Amino acid sequence: MSIRPFMNVLSIALVLLVCWLPTTVKAESIQRLISTDAGVTQLLFDLKVDQNLVAVDVTSHLPEGYRELENIGYHRNLSAEGLLSLAPSAVIGSEHMGPPPVVHALKAANVPLVQLHSATTTDQLFKNIETVAAAVNAQQQAKTLAASLQKKLNQLESQHTGPLKTAFLLSLEPAKLRMAGSQTAADSFIELLGVTNVADFENYRTVSAESLMAMEPELIILVGKSPATAANEFLEANPIIRHSQAGKNKRILAIDGGSLVAGLSVQAVDEALRLANLLAN
Repeated sequence: MSIRPFMNVLSIALVLLVCWLPTTVKAESIQRLISTDAGVTQLLFDLKVDQNLVAVDVTSHLPEGYRELENIGYHRNLSAEGLLSLAPSAVIGSEHMGPPPVVHALKAANVPLVQLHSATTTDQLFKNIETVAAAVNAQQQAKTLAASLQKKLNQLESQHTGPLKTAFLLSLEPAKLRMAGSQTAADSFIELLGVTNVADFENYRTVSAESLMAMEPELIILVGKSPATAANEFLEANPIIRHSQAGKNKRILAIDGGSLVAGLSVQAVDEALRLANLLAN
């Protein structure tokens, strides 16, 4: 075999190799991320990898004017077909993601699945940040985020207003009140704020306005359809609450319920800090 034919074969091989390498690297670097809850969505934005998002759940709030993303519905009622049709490189959410057959289907299809433990403590929240950062190769950004979060927690601790007797209510229908007891994300939020939960039960219970009055709450935290209107709607439907200590002192405050969908989130810390500032004034 002469040198020229050999060089031609070698040149062709090199061209093929050069053409193949960038495609392989590019394919490995592209991420198509699906977030199944608001806390994860915010984390992906905070870690500056939101450009890789292809779909989010119904509780996620995107910045005004942000590009349109697919909506996958509620994190406990997902569709395997819908998720797989988006060809995700990873689906990220909490341990409450479901229903179970959907989780099984994703695993059977070898879709990388990141299920975070619901954060009932800030320690778990920090661990969740590390887990998500590792999954999306954003460890450096995670250090910056963790430092910012710790600063907020320090500020929040310094602003604790004391053990105000606090009721946390789901008021999606203002006349139907669901109160949060222990072992709930809402109770973790109450602890984060440094106040005291008046509920003496676990999970959630329906309560009347009269029974709420009997608990003598000094602070009422609401999750309604909209944080901007929840307090007014709540008082219009339950005017007796105006005569509670919380009502008299204008300590009926609403938060964004999306911040607690899967436990404490960075957004929940922001909400707690906002409430602490309001209570301090």
